[in-house]
Amino acid sequence: MARLMIKSNDNLKIKEYIKLVSKKAYREQKGKFALEGVRIISDALSSGVYFDLLLLTKKCFFKIKNTPYDITKLCNYELISDKLAKSMSHVDSPQGAFGIASKIFSTKISKMNNFKYILALHDVQDPGNVGTLIRTADAFGFDAVVVSGGCDIYNPKVVRSTMGSLFRISIIECLDFESFLKDINIKTYAAVVDRKANSIDKIKFDGGMLIIGNEANGLPKKIYDICDEKITINMFGKTESLNAAIAGGICMYEMRQSMERNLY
Repeated sequence: MARLMIKSNDNLKIKEYIKLVSKKAYREQKGKFALEGVRIISDALSSGVYFDLLLLTKKCFFKIKNTPYDITKLCNYELISDKLAKSMSHVDSPQGAFGIASKIFSTKISKMNNFKYILALHDVQDPGNVGTLIRTADAFGFDAVVVSGGCDIYNPKVVRSTMGSLFRISIIECLDFESFLKDINIKTYAAVVDRKANSIDKIKFDGGMLIIGNEANGLPKKIYDICDEKITINMFGKTESLNAAIAGGICMYEMRQSMERNLY
């Protein structure tokens, strides 16, 4: 029997997807999130993320059929019209693939004893920054990302900009970051804009937690004071500070390069 095609925004499954895209409270209530794009859905499925449903255009269905990205073999799917897909999409060139998935369980803080390199994000607000920092941590072989406040990691912009890293790296969600820092047994490095702080390229790292603060205000003093070391990136131009994702990327690179240099 031919599969029916969903064409209306009034369909309950479409309404569910749209609410998951637009409302953080609804994502938290349902324990679900929304994804768009064949590659990221495939990455999530291969990482063990459970999907309630896929929504595909007919064009997308035939394009991915019998390819390594044939996500229809791993999950139930419904067909949707091209017009509906365009109205649902948040990218310039929609692929016609949308998913509703269950949130990933946050890694327990107790498991941090097994981690050597950790990135912590405290009140980082911009979805692009959060997603890029998670992706960069994955690229540089960090073991986990701690998220405290700031942007919801299941915001569709965050999910999209991680390029699948959200499903490959351990995520630790932390409500009370101050207490968390007091309890952990790992060296902490606060990234700050301060000429008195230690230059990132002068430190010999052997693991530790890099902490990136809010884009506008940096780290609060009560957090700053708890950290073992304050580190900074020396700049030679007229700009006073760097974008949070750029600064975090430089610091993570230097941390890993420092360890590589110390091996020889």
